[in-house]
Amino acid sequence: NLPLVSSVDELKSRIAGNARVYIVAETSQLGPLVSGLAGSSPRLAWTSIDGAISILAVDSAPAPH
Repeated sequence: NLPLVSSVDELKSRIAGNARVYIVAETSQLGPLVSGLAGSSPRLAWTSIDGAISILAVDSAPAPH
C-alpha cells in the first residue's frame, strides 16, 4: 500500500518502483489521471456497480507469460 499522493508526477515515481500498482479513484477523475499516466499504459480493472469508483491497474514491468 502506498500513502495518498497529490500529483500525477508523484504517482508516476511511486509506480516506477513497483511491478504492479492499483489506483482507486473517482470515475469522474479518470480522464486526467489516464492522460497523465499514458506512458505507463494504465488499464481499467474494475468499476463499482454505481459507476462512482474505479480501479486502474498499472504494470511497470512486462506481465509474466
